[in-house]
Amino acid sequence: KRLKGKRCLRRTGPLPDELLPLPEVEEVEGFFYGVPAPRWTECFKEFISDFSKMGPQGVTAEEWAARVGQPVSLVRHRLDVLVQGGTLVHDPQSGRYAVNSAP
Repeated sequence: KRLKGKRCLRRTGPLPDELLPLPEVEEVEGFFYGVPAPRWTECFKEFISDFSKMGPQGVTAEEWAARVGQPVSLVRHRLDVLVQGGTLVHDPQSGRYAVNSAP
C-alpha cells in the first residue's frame, strides 16, 4: 500500500554518534564486582533490589563478598562508597550494610 501526502521527519532521540556503543566502565565493574557505582542504571537497580531482599538487618561485607565471589576488601570499599552517597547505611558495631530507607 502506498502512502500519499507530505511527510514530516522529526528527531526524537540522540543521533547515532551521540550514543555510546558500549556500557560505561562503572556499569561493567558493577556486574563484575557485585557492587555497582552509584548511578541509576539497570545494574544498580538490580543490586538495590537484591540487597533489599537481605532484609532490614542488612548484610556484612564478608557475606556479600562470598555471595558475589569477590575479595572482602574490594566489596567493603565499594559498599562504603554507597554509604557515603546515602544509598546504604552502615552499622559499625555489627558491620552490617543495609539499603537506606530514609528519604
